[in-house]
Amino acid sequence: MDRGERLLRKVTAGEIEEAVRRLAGEAAVDLPPDVEEALRRALREEAHELGRYALEQIVENAETARRERIPLCQDTGYFTVFLECGPGVLLPPRLREAVDRGVAAATRQAYLRPSVVEDPHLHRVNTRDNTPVQLHLEQAAEGETVRLTVMPKGGGSENASMLRMMLPTASREEIVQTVVEHVRGKAPYACPPVVVGVGLGGSADTCVLAAKRSLLRELGEPCPDGAYADLERELLERINRTGIGAAGFGGAHTALAVHLQPLPTHIALLPLAVAVSCHALRRKTAEL
Repeated sequence: MDRGERLLRKVTAGEIEEAVRRLAGEAAVDLPPDVEEALRRALREEAHELGRYALEQIVENAETARRERIPLCQDTGYFTVFLECGPGVLLPPRLREAVDRGVAAATRQAYLRPSVVEDPHLHRVNTRDNTPVQLHLEQAAEGETVRLTVMPKGGGSENASMLRMMLPTASREEIVQTVVEHVRGKAPYACPPVVVGVGLGGSADTCVLAAKRSLLRELGEPCPDGAYADLERELLERINRTGIGAAGFGGAHTALAVHLQPLPTHIALLPLAVAVSCHALRRKTAEL
C-alpha cells in the first residue's frame, strides 16, 4: 500500500451493501416529504371532482404504505443507484457486486416484486432479485464525501421516456410543443400526476441521463439558470393545461413539477430527452 492510499478514506463493500439495502427498502414504502407535500398541495387546490378523488386515494396510499411498511406500488421498480464520491475516497473492488447484493437483500427482506429479466429479448428469464442494478458513479466536489441515492422506477413511467434529436435551429416553442405533446400522449399511462424530467443538450446518452437525474431534485426547485427556470414554469403550465389530471380522470394537476437540465453540446446537435416519473417518485439518499 502506498502513502497515497493510506491518506484516502476507505469505504468497504459491506458499508455500500448495507446502505443500498436500507435505502432500497425505505424507498419502496416511504414517499419523500417533498413529493408527498406536492401531492397534498395538489389535493388542496384541485377543484375537479374525479381528479380530487384520485388524489385523495393517492395520498391515502402513501400514508398506508408508510404506516404498514408495505410497498407504495405493486411495481417496486427497476433500481438506479447514483454513487457520488469525492477525490479523497477509495472505493472497494467489486463495487457493482456490493450494490447488487444490497438490492437483492432488500428484495428479500422488504418483499419487493422481482421485475428484472436477464436478457431483453431472447431469454427473458427473471433474475428473481431485481439485479443487476443500474449504477452511475459520479465525482463529488467535497474531498471525502460518499453520497448514495437509490431510485426504483416503475416500468409504466419508464415506458414514457423519450429521446428526440432536434435540429440545433429549433425554437423555444418547438421544444415546448415537443415536450408537451409527448407528455400528453404518455402521461395517462404513467400514473399521473407525473414529475417530468427534461434533458437538453449533451449527446444522446448524456441527455437521457440528465433527464432522469433531474428527477432527484427536490420538487419545484428551479433550475439555477433563470432563463431555463422560466422554461420549466412554462412547460409545467402548458402540461397542466392539457387537463389529463390525476389518474387521467381530469383536473388541473397532470404534473407536479418539471425539472430541466441543460448541458453543453456540439454545434450540430440539440438532443431533447424526457424522463417521466409517476406520482410515486421514489428516491432515498444517504451520506456514508
